[in-house]
Order: sequence, then C-alpha cells, then structure tokens
Amino acid sequence: MYALKRLILIDSYKAGELVELRLDGHTNLNGVNGAGKTTLLRLVPLFFGERPGRLVPKSRVTDSFAKHYLPNESSYIIFEYQRFEQTCMAIIYASTQDEGLCYRFVDKSFAVEDFIETRGDGSFYPVSCRNLRTHFLKRRIAHSEQITACNDYRTVIQNLPHKKGQELRQLIARYSFCNSSLGHRLKDIEKIVTGMLTRSTDFADLRDMLVNCIEENRDSIALDLQMETLDSWHKEYRAYQNTEAERGKIEQLNQLENDFAQVDLELGETQYRLRCLLSQNEQQLQQAQDNGNRCQQQLELLKNTWEEREQQLKSALAESKAALEQARRQLDYLIQEKASWDKQDVPLLSQLLARLPQIKTRLQQEQANLQQLMADVQDIEAQFKQLKAEKENYFSGQQHGYELAIRDSASQASELKAQAQAHTEQQKEALRVAHASQQEHLHTEHSKLSVAKGVLASQIADIQPEPALIANREAKQEHYHASQQLKQEAEKGAKVIEANSKKNQADIERSLSDKARQVQEKQRILDELAHLQNQLDANPDTLLGFLREHQPQWTGTIAKVINPALLLKEDLEPVLQSSPASLACP
Repeated sequence: MYALKRLILIDSYKAGELVELRLDGHTNLNGVNGAGKTTLLRLVPLFFGERPGRLVPKSRVTDSFAKHYLPNESSYIIFEYQRFEQTCMAIIYASTQDEGLCYRFVDKSFAVEDFIETRGDGSFYPVSCRNLRTHFLKRRIAHSEQITACNDYRTVIQNLPHKKGQELRQLIARYSFCNSSLGHRLKDIEKIVTGMLTRSTDFADLRDMLVNCIEENRDSIALDLQMETLDSWHKEYRAYQNTEAERGKIEQLNQLENDFAQVDLELGETQYRLRCLLSQNEQQLQQAQDNGNRCQQQLELLKNTWEEREQQLKSALAESKAALEQARRQLDYLIQEKASWDKQDVPLLSQLLARLPQIKTRLQQEQANLQQLMADVQDIEAQFKQLKAEKENYFSGQQHGYELAIRDSASQASELKAQAQAHTEQQKEALRVAHASQQEHLHTEHSKLSVAKGVLASQIADIQPEPALIANREAKQEHYHASQQLKQEAEKGAKVIEANSKKNQADIERSLSDKARQVQEKQRILDELAHLQNQLDANPDTLLGFLREHQPQWTGTIAKVINPALLLKEDLEPVLQSSPASLACP
C-alpha cells in the first residue's frame, strides 16, 4: 500500500518551531484570512515533483520558493510516506550555493532526534543542511545521496523512464511512490494535484494529461471508466462550483450566526440582571413595609399614651379650677361681709374690732389657700406645657423619620415593577386616614377647648382671662397649622411616588417590548438560515437540484421568473424543451 502519511516543517512555516500535518486521513484546516492555510496546502504538490516556481504566486510573493519557505540552513520540508512495509522520508531543503532546492531520501520514519544536535554547552539546535549527511552517518541512518535537480527527484517519485544510469534506477526501486517492479508510473501526477489544490486547472487540462498518458502507454493503460462514472464526476464538479459560488453567503451567514449568539448572550445577561434587581427590590419593599408597620404600631401606642396623659391633666386642671372658683366665692363672701360690717354702727364695729384678729387670721388662711391653689394651678400648667413640648419634639422626630422613610421609598420605587404602585396606593391611603383621624382629633380638641372657654368666660365674666389659657389656645392653633402643613407635604410626597411608579412601569414595559422584538428577529434569522441550508442541501429530485444539474447558469437567465417557493418541492417533474434556455414543469 502506498500512502502519504505526514508533512513536517522544521523552522519553516513558523520560525524556530516544528509543525506537523497529518495527511493519511481527513484533516481540517481553519483560520482567519492570512493565517497561512493556502501556504501550507501549496506544499503538497512538491512531494510529487512539482516545480517550486509554480507553487509561489508571483502576484503576492516577491521572494523565491527557497527564501519564502526555507529561509535558514536549519529549515526543512519533510514528507513521510508508506510503500508496502517500508516507511520513507523525502527531505527538501535549500541549496547553500544558489536559490535552488536539494532533495534527499531517508529509509526510516520521521523522528525529531534525527534532526537535532547537541552542542558543547548542552543546548539543542536543529542540524544545518551542510552537516545533514554527516549527522545521518553518525546515527547510522540509511539515506540517499543529495539530489539537486527537480527532474531527477520527479523521475524517482513517479518512476519515469530515463537514461541516467544504474544509480537512479536503484533509487527508483528503493524510494518511488508506485510499484516500479510492475512498470507502474505516476506521470503528470504533480499537475493533477496542483490543479486540485490551487484551483488553476480545469477539465480541459485534465483531459490533455489523460490523453498524453494514453499515448505514451497505449498498450498498458486500459480505460475502464463507464459513462455513469464520468457523469457522476461532472455532477460533482458542477456541485463544487455552485458551492464555491455560495461561499460568500455562507461566510455572511456564519457572521450573522456569531452576531446572533453574541446578542443572545447579552440578552441572557440583561435578563439575569433584571431578575436580580427585581428580587432585590422586592426584598427592600418588604423590609420597608415591615418598618412602616412597626412605625405605625409605635405611633398608635404613643397616641394612646398621650390621650391617657392628656385626660389625666385635664381632670387635674378641672379640679384645680373648681377649687379656685370655691376660694374666689369665699373671698367674695368675706368682702361682702366686710362691707356690711362697715355699714353698721360703732358697737358693731367694736365687736368687729374685737374679732379683727380672727378675721385677719382667717383672711390670711384664705389668702394662703388661694396662693396655694394658684401655685398648684401654675405647677399643673407648667407640667402640662413641659409634657406638651416633649410630645411635640417626639412627634417632630417621628415626622422627620417618616419624611426620610418616604424619600427612601421614593428612591426605591424607581426600580420597582407594578407591585410598587399598589403598595404606594396603600401607603398613601394609610397616610390619608392617619391625617384625617389626626385632623378630626384636633378638631374635637379644639371644639372641646372652645366650649370650655365659653363656659369659663360665662362663669367669670368680670375676671380677666388667664394668660395660660390664651397660651394654650395659641399652642393648639399652632399645632393645628403644623398638622395642615404636614398633610400638604405628605400629599406632595404621595404624588411624587405615584409619578415615579408610572415612570418605572413605562421603562419595564419598554424593556419587555425590546426583548420581544429581539426574539422575533432571532426567529426570523433562524428561519432564513434553515431556508438557505435547505437550498444548499437540495435533493436532486427537487426543482433546484434539477436546475443545478441541467441548467448551471439558471441564476442569470430564468431565476427571475421562477417562484422561490417551487425550488424545494419534490412533487414536480421538470423536463427540458427543445430550446436550451427553456424549462417546463408538468
């Protein structure tokens, strides 16, 4: 069995490195434009004896083949091939005298150690082509003499007829790529391989090669090909041309697929971020609701405590006012009694004079009682004012805390979804109810104080109103005005929260619509890819397969008048009419 197994490049394809390419099976070469795929493929015809000058495109490379592929003395191109039970190597390296190539055959498989030498400092370096023969002799490796002519190397590989003596015949018997003992030859095989890999040879060139081979070996070559085989080759060649014509579209589709995968990845990351934000916002919303509930409970407790304490103070104030009224009545009675005594005669006055110390004592006692009552009233009013000031400070702190909580809720509501709007409505309604209850309570207190003021005014019409009551009334009015301002600020905050919730809802709906549009675009691209793939893999029984086989130029003639929906149908029976550009589908 004859087979080309490996291509090894030492200090050639990549400077200072060893590159190995398997050739005994299916090998796939990938890379971007300019990576060197074609440069690597152009070396395969060199094994079959192709002239190096034909393998370097003059339009893109200005250097010779030796300078381009073999820039150093340690640069080698090695082909490992199999002939029956024998594994050989064909080594190609640059000539040290000119820009030509040198060839040498080796009777063993490739091993890296055969091309590495150790220097005095212990370092490893590739063997120079000047010392290659000496290195092989040291390692006792069977090899041929150096061949400097490309024609001689082609003669050995292809087993061509020659008149160059016994030495060349021995090389052919030992290293040719065909069975020389049976007279097999591979003439012009390098042209066929070059045409296949460089796409520069058409079927006319192949036909001329086959005719030349038949003319030279008319007696030994038999053409056993059948018409079906030639027709199959023709169809495969046409299919290959059509596939190459669609190469640009395939590359565009690959680019679209990569773009689509990138967009899909970005959408997945955006969806994951949205889910994380939604979960975080829900947790923050639940925490804010819990804090609001706790604050509401504390407020209710404080209100109940305040009401109880206020009721106690009011009771104490009523009792003090009753005692004061009693003392004033006693004082009036004493004054009237004194006046009556003044109207009486001297005996009566003497009696009154005798009772004067008692009256003074009693008067002093009553005045002391009056002063004590007034002091008690002042203490009660001072305590009432102190408690009122403490409660006002506490409620101011609570109000400030609520305002901060409302601002935090407003900033968080910008990232919430539709649930935030419902929570905002509930919070606004709770604020409204609390404000209404507070306003109603203040109104009730104001009414009570007004009634109490009227009663006191009617009872002590001739007495000047007390400064404490006036101050209490003014404090109540100021508290009422402050509550009105709190209500207005709370309503403004609720409106701001509602506007932010609507804005967040619009942003979320816009994001969802963008995602749906991208999903539709993705489905459209997948449908187009599937349709193009179906066209590329069209069955020969379809109309498209029939046109590719019988009308290769149909895309420039009748493609404009054919419905694209009919191209992939298999239930049609298209036939060719007498006119070469006409087609009929019964």
